[in-house]
Amino acid sequence: MDKNNIEEKLSELKKSKEILDNLVKRMWEADNQKLFWVDLFCLWIISRTNLLIAGFSDLLINKNFISSSSLIRLHLDSLLQLFWVWLVDKPHDFAKHKMDWGQTWHYKDKDWNKMKDWYLRKKFFESEDNKIFLGLKDIYSETSWFIHFSDKHILSQISLLKDWKFTMVLSDKMNHIPLNKENEAINAMLLITWWIIKYINSWIYTKENPHLCKKYKILWKK
Repeated sequence: MDKNNIEEKLSELKKSKEILDNLVKRMWEADNQKLFWVDLFCLWIISRTNLLIAGFSDLLINKNFISSSSLIRLHLDSLLQLFWVWLVDKPHDFAKHKMDWGQTWHYKDKDWNKMKDWYLRKKFFESEDNKIFLGLKDIYSETSWFIHFSDKHILSQISLLKDWKFTMVLSDKMNHIPLNKENEAINAMLLITWWIIKYINSWIYTKENPHLCKKYKILWKK
């Protein structure tokens, strides 16, 4: 993995804004421009996604790997928020609840389970219906260490550790970021972005084809 490939992947990540902008246009035009709470919720997710991608890219370019990596966890949270809409019986009511800053754990899913954090993580990563998400489980675990103070922070600026002697640089940049770590970080952002696009596209398809909602068991609750 060389620096050119890293730049190409960052460029690919930034291009997702164009895809998201097109989704906003489709979402607005669907169903004769009717507006639902899930529309507003998706717009919030899209706005947050664009801001996180821009921040991640700028920080990585400026060699602030610790800060850029912590944004991966926030990006994954956006995907989890979007996933939760699919778990409830009345998605528009739930979206309104979230847009009113309501707590997720006040809600129950279609199976009447309280939507607490541990349950939602289990549902997302361990359900047989969601084996495709297992690739994100390691991302969730790894990026959580960037949120909490850990060796990710302590060792990131230590360049030599031998016989209890080390050199530590206090700086706002990391001049020796392994290319494989940069690559892993960008791949994680790309994967999460892909799933966000997939879910929003699924909602738009539902909105465009309400007559198919029962057959495909996809979102459509007025």
